[in-house]
Amino acid sequence: CEEGAVPLLPVQAWFFDTPMVHRGHWNQAVLLEGPQALDPDVLRVALQAVVAHHGALRLRFEQDAQGTWQQAYATDDVASHDLLWERETADASQIGALCDEAQRSLNLSEGPLLRALLIRLPQGAWRLLLAIHHLAVDGVSWRILLDDLQQAYEQARTHKPVTLPSNGTTYQAWAKRLAAHAQGEDVRGELAYWRAVADAPSRIPADDPQGASTVAQLRHVSQQLAADATYRLLHDVPAAYRTQINDVLLTALGRALCAWTGDESIRIDLEGHGREDLFDD
Repeated sequence: CEEGAVPLLPVQAWFFDTPMVHRGHWNQAVLLEGPQALDPDVLRVALQAVVAHHGALRLRFEQDAQGTWQQAYATDDVASHDLLWERETADASQIGALCDEAQRSLNLSEGPLLRALLIRLPQGAWRLLLAIHHLAVDGVSWRILLDDLQQAYEQARTHKPVTLPSNGTTYQAWAKRLAAHAQGEDVRGELAYWRAVADAPSRIPADDPQGASTVAQLRHVSQQLAADATYRLLHDVPAAYRTQINDVLLTALGRALCAWTGDESIRIDLEGHGREDLFDD
């Protein structure tokens, strides 16, 4: 079982360097429904098994005397946390408010990082909200966690021992390995290059630079390639330039943005899932 301190991953350090009012309410969530009613007692057993199995769900975050954030595995009995809330409502319009309440209940220092909310509706209908803080979950993690939760639930429902698949490399081991890798000669030799990249222009023109920038103002624009252009992108371009599709699309985006800004270059920040194949083992 994992225990002790865990180095912050780079994206976690970024999170704590970013000013925000409510750090605990920075989560991802899924809202599930199904044809058969869930047994809350069985669900509690399954949730406890998943939290016990995945160490990242037991992480706790504190600031030291200098204000630096640190993370470590919980030393308290995580089984004492009420991971599952049960609510009833006769009005489906209240689901959103109940989900908001559950998502606001996550606590970085005391736990939990996972909250489940079982909502019972009239005629036997139900919803199950699973909210997990983004420090402990991402889009790749959900598939694993949902599979494990379903397996644990079925095993507990049929009175079998809950046995979940191996986790592979622990979060703690990965974080330590990544921190050591960052201090290696190869990576440190790239420092000057990445500093130059960081100094490249990254802003685009704005009609109202002082205007609000919230989700409420967000708009989406979609554009499709014709069939012949799509075929060339998928088949002809990679062979001709020995590139991946995203290299070509990013090149096109960069050229379009530079034409707009008048700059010779522009920095485009990309986000990945953080599981690069860096080590042979």
